[in-house]
Amino acid sequence: MSWRSAGLTWVYEVRAGQEMQRYELAPTDLGLSAAPKDAVLGSDVAANVAIVNDILAGKETGPKRDIVLLNAAAALVAANLAGSLPEGLEQARASITSGAARERLGRMVAASKG
Repeated sequence: MSWRSAGLTWVYEVRAGQEMQRYELAPTDLGLSAAPKDAVLGSDVAANVAIVNDILAGKETGPKRDIVLLNAAAALVAANLAGSLPEGLEQARASITSGAARERLGRMVAASKG
């Protein structure tokens, strides 16, 4: 599942031992604001790096951050690290706010430079 910050997204929720659930979900259902596609678009590599750094530094608090939070929440649910999307959102917010997400990205960048 990949989240859009504008409009509805179809969610296909599959959990072990349960039937698949299919439903529509909007960012506003989770307390986030809807935004037009243009509000979350990136650009070239340098601009996208700046966007990520601003999100992780707490400087970007708008739709670009929201789309990161939504996707992180979905990933946490898929990995069974969060029991629901709202719980995943809280974990994602806490990771950004505490600096843990930024620290982890720094470690990944350092490891990739070998």
